[in-house]
Amino acid sequence: MATHSFTILRTLGMVLMVVALAYSWLQLTNNPGNFHLIMAVNLVFHEAGHVFLYPFGHYLYVLGGTLFEIGIPLVVTSVFLRQGSYAGATFAFWWLATALYSVSVYVADAPIQALPLLTGDPDSHDWAFLLGATGLLPYASNLAQLFLLGSYVSLVLGLYCSYRGLTTVPKS
Repeated sequence: MATHSFTILRTLGMVLMVVALAYSWLQLTNNPGNFHLIMAVNLVFHEAGHVFLYPFGHYLYVLGGTLFEIGIPLVVTSVFLRQGSYAGATFAFWWLATALYSVSVYVADAPIQALPLLTGDPDSHDWAFLLGATGLLPYASNLAQLFLLGSYVSLVLGLYCSYRGLTTVPKS
């Protein structure tokens, strides 16, 4: 009986988490101008990337924001997957999807530089610099679409992890 109750609670917990994450994803993508706590978390890691990569030259310093914004959730995701924690991986894939979505918005903004930046200086737009320095600014929209596609792939992988979490018998 105890095992049956645990299975019901585990299933209910996973379903509630997926519903909550789906709701927050829809809020984020349908209301991008509103405050979303996860975007503040992503911003902290983005800015930390600049700080940590500052000693390695201007290009890596600028790229570091995106590397950390995506890299930290990616590392967390891989840790949960290695541990076999499907609930943790579901959440981490959702987090990665939000980071990839955020980067897609930032990249798409590079040609017009309309997003408000922390510095208030439009010349500090990371992706305008990165794409401008490489001659890829005309392809900002294409690159943004790739990041957006990555966010959707991450969401699908998160759903797969939740499915695995529901169908895999936990080790005793």
